[in-house]
Amino acid sequence: MDLQPLYEVKERLQNCLLAGLSLIDEDFRLKRAVEQFAPLSSLSPVFGKIQAGLLKLLNPETSDRGGVLMDCLALLSAVCYTQGQTDIEGELAPLRPAGGMAYIQAPYSELKPLCDALTQTGSGRYEILRQAVEIKSSILRDFRIFPLLIQALGDHYSEIAELAKGYLTTCGEGILPMLKQGFDPKGGKGMVRRLQVVETLAAQTENEWYRSLLEEADKEVRIEAIHALRFTQENGAFLCDLVRSEKGNAQKSARWALAEMEAPECLALWQKELKKKPAQTAPFLRLSTKDGVSDLIAEALAECILRLRQQNTVTKEEEAVLSTLLDATLGKDSMAMNVLYGKMLDSELEAELDGLRAENGKPLRFNVGGSDGLSFSERLEEAVLDSIVYADCPRLCETIQALYAKGQEPRLLALAFAAALLTKSKEEVWEDYGGLIKKEGLIKKEGTSGRQARLQILRILGMISWDEEKERYQMRRWYYDGQAESYRTAARNLKGGLDDRWFSLLTDSNVNRSGSVAVFNSHSLNREESGAYDEVLFHLVSPQNQAILGPYFYRRVQQTKDCITYYRPLIACGWADFQGMLRAYASKKGQVYYREVRDFLDAVPMGNAQKAEEWEMIQDMIRTRKVKAQNGFWPETQIQQCIAALRGKADRQTEK
Repeated sequence: MDLQPLYEVKERLQNCLLAGLSLIDEDFRLKRAVEQFAPLSSLSPVFGKIQAGLLKLLNPETSDRGGVLMDCLALLSAVCYTQGQTDIEGELAPLRPAGGMAYIQAPYSELKPLCDALTQTGSGRYEILRQAVEIKSSILRDFRIFPLLIQALGDHYSEIAELAKGYLTTCGEGILPMLKQGFDPKGGKGMVRRLQVVETLAAQTENEWYRSLLEEADKEVRIEAIHALRFTQENGAFLCDLVRSEKGNAQKSARWALAEMEAPECLALWQKELKKKPAQTAPFLRLSTKDGVSDLIAEALAECILRLRQQNTVTKEEEAVLSTLLDATLGKDSMAMNVLYGKMLDSELEAELDGLRAENGKPLRFNVGGSDGLSFSERLEEAVLDSIVYADCPRLCETIQALYAKGQEPRLLALAFAAALLTKSKEEVWEDYGGLIKKEGLIKKEGTSGRQARLQILRILGMISWDEEKERYQMRRWYYDGQAESYRTAARNLKGGLDDRWFSLLTDSNVNRSGSVAVFNSHSLNREESGAYDEVLFHLVSPQNQAILGPYFYRRVQQTKDCITYYRPLIACGWADFQGMLRAYASKKGQVYYREVRDFLDAVPMGNAQKAEEWEMIQDMIRTRKVKAQNGFWPETQIQQCIAALRGKADRQTEK
C-alpha cells in the first residue's frame, strides 16, 4: 500500500498552520493532495475519518476550521507514527552479551525495584538485591542493571556494596574493561572494591595495571594496589623496596604481599626480621603456605623451643614469641616444618613443654578462641587441626598418621582421625576408626579409655557438616585473617565422605551419649541433655543418611524434655509429621517460650489451618493453667491476630 498521499496531506496541513486559515480556499496544492488521498479512505476506518475531516475543512461553510484542522493533523500524525521504523538489511539475531552484559526481556516491574535499590537511598534496598543475587537472577546481567552494580561498589551502605562485590566476582573476566574504565586511583572505598574484584577475576594477569596505579594511587587504593602485587613472584624485589620506603598501612600491605614471595632476597628479609622481632614479624607470615616461608617459621620456632627448654620460667616477651610462632604454623607443610612437628608431637617433649611456667609461677597457658587456657600440647593440637583444614597439607597428614600408627597413643587420635578423613576413602577410615566407639550392655561399659576415644572422634565429627551446594562433607575451622582483622572460615572437603556405618553406630541406643563436645557453628540443639551429641549428628544430615537419622531424631523427641528443638534436624531429614510435637513439648517442660513456639510453627511444613489449631491449643493450655508462659511473656493479642491471619489464608486456599 502506497502511503505517500498520507504524508503529502500531512505536509500541506502543516503549511496551512503557518500560512493561516484564510488562505485555505486558494490552496490548490492542498486540494490536489486531498484528491490523491481519497482512494485510501476506503481501506481503513481511520483513513475514512481523516477524509471526512479533510472535506469538512475544505468546505467554506465550516465555522470551526481551526478545530477541524487540528483534528485532522492529530489523526494524521498518529497514523504516521505507527509507520515509523529503523532497520538495516540482514537477518535478525539475538544481541550478543558483551562485557558480562546482555539484553534481558524483563518487565518494568522487575527492573525498577533493582534500579532503585542500586541508586536510591532508604530501607529495603538490601533485601531486594540480596534476593536477586541469591536466586542468581539473569536480570542482574541486563545492560540497564549491570553498570549500576559496578556503581554500587561505592554505596554508602557497606552491606549493599559488599553484596555487589560478591556478585561481580562471579561474572568472569569479560567485565574487566568495565571495572577499569573510569577507575580513579585517588578514589575511596568504591575504587578499592573495584580493584578487589579485578584481583579475584584476573589475579596476576593485571599485574602491569596494578603497578601503574601506584604512580597516582592514594590512601586506601594505594594500600590495596600494593597488596595486589602478591600474585606475581617477579614483584619480590619491588616489594622489598616498598617495605623499606612505605609507611604505616601501606608498609603493612607490602609485608602481607611479600609473604607470598619466594625469591631469595624476600626470604632473606623475612629471616632477618624474624631474628630481630619475631613476635611482630610472624603474624605477617601466618597466612602464607609457601614452603620457603614454612621453613623460616620452622627454624624460628625450633630456636624458640630450644631456648625455652634451657630455662625454668618464660617471660611475657618470650610467651608472645612462642604464641605468635605457633599461630604462624597455619598451613605450613614444608619438609622442615614436618620434621619439627615430629619432634614437638613427641610425648616426652610435649610433657616437658607443658611443664613450662610463666613469670608469675603458674603453668604457661595459651588463650585461644576464648578458651580458659591451653597447655602447650593442647595448643599444638589446635595448631595442627587449623593447618590441615586451612590448606592442603599432605605431608603433615602423613606425619600425624605415622606417629599415631607407631604407638596408637590416645592423645594423637583426634589428629590422626581428622587427617584420615581428609586423605583416605570412607571405607578405610571406618575400618581404622569405627571400632573405637564401643556399644554398652548391662554389664559391659565403655570404660575411661573408650569414653576418651569416643569424645575424640566426636570432637572431629563436630567440625564436619554437609554442604548442600557442593554436595560434599566439609571439615571447618575458624582462622584469624590479620590483614582483614576478622575471623574467617576455612573449609576442606573430606576425601571420601562418611561411611553409612558411622550413622548406624552413632544412632544405636547402646552407644553412650554423655560428655560435652564442641560443634562448629553451633545451633545449641538440646545441649543440656545431650552435650551436643545430637547436634553433631544434625550437622551430618545428608540426602544419603536421612532414612537413618530421621527416625533417630524422632525417637529423641519422644525421649527428651526439650523436644521442640528437634524440628530443625527433622526438617533437614525430610520429616513431614509434626502434629503433637508442640503439645508434648509444653506438657514435658510445664512452661512454653513464645519465641520457640513461634519459630517452630513458622518453620514446620504444616497447613495454615493446622498451624492456627496448634496456636489455639497452646493458648488454651495457658488459659487453663496447664502450662506457664516462660518469664510471664505471652502476647495474646498478637497471637490472636496471627491465628486470624492463618485462618484467612486457609479459607482463601480452600476457595481456590
